[in-house]
Amino acid sequence: MPIKLNLLAEQIEERERRRRDPVKRAGIIAGAIVAIFVLWVGSIQWTIMGRSSEIADLESTWKKLDSDYKKALALESDIQKVKNKNRALIQFARERFLWAPTLDELQFCMVNNVQVTQVTGSQKFTLEKQKDNKIDKKTGLLEKAGSPGRSTESTIFTIQAYDYGDGGDDWNYFAFKSTLESRFKDRFFGQSEEDEEVVPGKVTLQEVSSPLVDPITSVRYRNLEIDCEFPLVTREDEIFNEELIRLSREKYEADKAAKEEGAQ
Repeated sequence: MPIKLNLLAEQIEERERRRRDPVKRAGIIAGAIVAIFVLWVGSIQWTIMGRSSEIADLESTWKKLDSDYKKALALESDIQKVKNKNRALIQFARERFLWAPTLDELQFCMVNNVQVTQVTGSQKFTLEKQKDNKIDKKTGLLEKAGSPGRSTESTIFTIQAYDYGDGGDDWNYFAFKSTLESRFKDRFFGQSEEDEEVVPGKVTLQEVSSPLVDPITSVRYRNLEIDCEFPLVTREDEIFNEELIRLSREKYEADKAAKEEGAQ
């Protein structure tokens, strides 16, 4: 049987020992991990660059949309103002004072020997500014109720006339005034049960001159001036009232819920 001698045993063993060296293996594994980590970071960076480009595009689109949104809000505010004005004009047109019925009624108020020489109508508007509602910034609920803006319209119908009387010391201005009061009260000064706070209209004899003599006809007469004051008309901001009702309801519901929670 032949005998085999390995003359390179020490070199082979040394080579195997180096090959099995744990430090070398750890270096190879660490290098692989670092390479994988670098690739992962690179992919993330590439993704970030792509997302940054998308974000820049979205920001550009957002700025454009934000500008359009602000324009739309401004336009909505202008539209609301126009709507409020239209509502006020419609309300005013619906409740405006009509002079034709007044003049029509005047012709049925005439009495003998009283001659109307001039009629004058005057209207006055008193404006009261709106007091805004006070809202709690934390809860958004009504803290203190304001009051709506309102306008009060007063109308006076002034009649100037000559009272020629019935001869002697008999004059007809009291009869003329009484007729005006009776007919105007029925048609214009009537007050419903729902309008108890409305100040009723009235007829006032403002001036009665002493007897005068017409230099041409030598007829005696008196100058009369009578004011017919129509009931005051107050118009309030209906939109403000609707908002106040809504806020008051929310406040009531919140207080009710708080009491129920406290009771439990």
